[in-house]
Amino acid sequence: MKLFLTGVGGFLGSHLAAHWAASGHEVHGASHSGAVAPGLRRVVPFTLGQLLSPVDLAGMDIVVHLAYDRKASVAVNVEGTKLVYAAARGAGVPRQIFVSSYSARPESIAEYGQLKRQLETYFLDRGETIVRPGLVIGNGGLFLRNMRKILSTPLMPLLDGGRDLIPVVSVEDLAVAMTIVLGSRAGAYNLFNPELVTMRRLIETVNRAGGHWALYFNIPLSWATALVSLSETLRIKLPFDSDNLRALKQNQVCIHRSDLQTLVPAYRSFEEMIAAAVAAAIPR
Repeated sequence: MKLFLTGVGGFLGSHLAAHWAASGHEVHGASHSGAVAPGLRRVVPFTLGQLLSPVDLAGMDIVVHLAYDRKASVAVNVEGTKLVYAAARGAGVPRQIFVSSYSARPESIAEYGQLKRQLETYFLDRGETIVRPGLVIGNGGLFLRNMRKILSTPLMPLLDGGRDLIPVVSVEDLAVAMTIVLGSRAGAYNLFNPELVTMRRLIETVNRAGGHWALYFNIPLSWATALVSLSETLRIKLPFDSDNLRALKQNQVCIHRSDLQTLVPAYRSFEEMIAAAVAAAIPR
């Protein structure tokens, strides 16, 4: 197949591009960073909101939408993705896949979940495919940024004792599952391990794998909310904001059933994926 990935320079985009190129697909992409994954045939400079030329998309079998601009508004992300969709349709691309999120839900109160839900509806209404990954565990992306903080922090605060549940998936299993999705019927696919893990288990597992000791202490939600409110008033940047807190709490109600076991029966356990990610990030 000829595949075109927006956001191909990101953590997930570059991993998928390398995996698919190694599997024999012809992979093209668009990226604002200009990063090149192994085996990638061509990269087009691109930022969400810009137009892609029909020439760049001509002859593609599938366009995979991964681009997301954290610094841009919901409107820029939504309308920018729709522009790419329209360009692909105009170029005759027969199929498109939108990479959404576990956080996407009809009543989402967080901006990230709202924009992902809007685009889910847009793609599904047009007979396309969406995938909803959990937190992608690997040597990059959001997990790597959080892992570095965990492994450098001697005092580890746990919101509500770290009881909140998080969906996770290894980047390797996600690539295998999405490869199967390329040849499957259109629809929605939830790609995360069937067993959700607690925040405390995630942090403790990272610390064990990294040989790091930390003292854990509980922070009630009311304290965290007050701290975030004060930091936003004083314009002090914290690793999380009120939007993150709202999304975390709302996501405790699981409305998406995992499809990973059906697509990848021998998926990695949580401990295996954490150990591999830590080993890759901290060579010994």
